Amino acid sequence: MIGSFYADSRCCVRVKRTHGVWFEVILGVRQGCLLSALLCAVAMGCVMRRALETVVDVGRKLTDLDFADDVFLSSDSAHQLQILTNAL
Repeated sequence: MIGSFYADSRCCVRVKRTHGVWFEVILGVRQGCLLSALLCAVAMGCVMRRALETVVDVGRKLTDLDFADDVFLSSDSAHQLQILTNAL
């Protein structure tokens, strides 16, 4: 369904009133599209879940906060934080 929504998408770059050459878009979502936030949230959720599952011994329960494409990880030490970062 999402693929058909974006089938045959084309765009160009506009600077002031001048349009550049039109080209086919094969990756990504349209600027301002509601799917952008949804797909980003789904992808970030999968990445964070996998990363936190791979970290076994960090000393305490982890809390991650992610919003859009920003991620916040907390830890008791720089070493533990590096382990979390590497898991991403």
